[in-house]
Amino acid sequence: MQLIWLRTGLRVHDNTASSAAMKQGPTLAVYMISPAQWQSHDDSPNKVDFWLRNLAVLKQALSALNVPLLIVHADTCDKAPKALLNLCKAHDIEHVHVNEEYGVNEDNRDKAVKAELDKHSIGFTRHLDQLFFPPGSVLTKTGGYFKVYTQFRKVCYQRMHHSMPSVTRLPRKQSALHVKSDAVPDHVKGFATPSDTIRK
Repeated sequence: MQLIWLRTGLRVHDNTASSAAMKQGPTLAVYMISPAQWQSHDDSPNKVDFWLRNLAVLKQALSALNVPLLIVHADTCDKAPKALLNLCKAHDIEHVHVNEEYGVNEDNRDKAVKAELDKHSIGFTRHLDQLFFPPGSVLTKTGGYFKVYTQFRKVCYQRMHHSMPSVTRLPRKQSALHVKSDAVPDHVKGFATPSDTIRK
């Protein structure tokens, strides 16, 4: 059993982690609601509402692939390892797939989750998804960082000319699983629901 941990890439099309997971075996998806962490990042109620509405649409797209969407709650990043471990144990998950995130808190969270899952022999793979190249991989000939953007751009274009990343295909529909999707909440405590005008 595989698990896709959805974060900012709320889509099934051209999603590296979901494609990799579904190639490995039967797959579940999870989204983590973290109100205190979002507040510490000063995420607006509009942003949270937008995520939730996108999540509701994504749930339907996942359902068409027979991938149940589960919701877990971890108020802050430091609660994520235990929340995901409990989910993995409940569903006999062998491997967790995520699309890479690059914020400091997010990177530390992912390292802590991996360390916790490693203790229980559960795999954890971070996939390059929303960028052409991993941060820090486009360097000068001497191995340093570019000081002039045009030189950086030139190297990026040369790399893309030789090897343009392909679009990740939509995975095939998997066999139905005996797991029901969770309801997607229409609001999160601490974040006011925006007006209809704002939502439109």
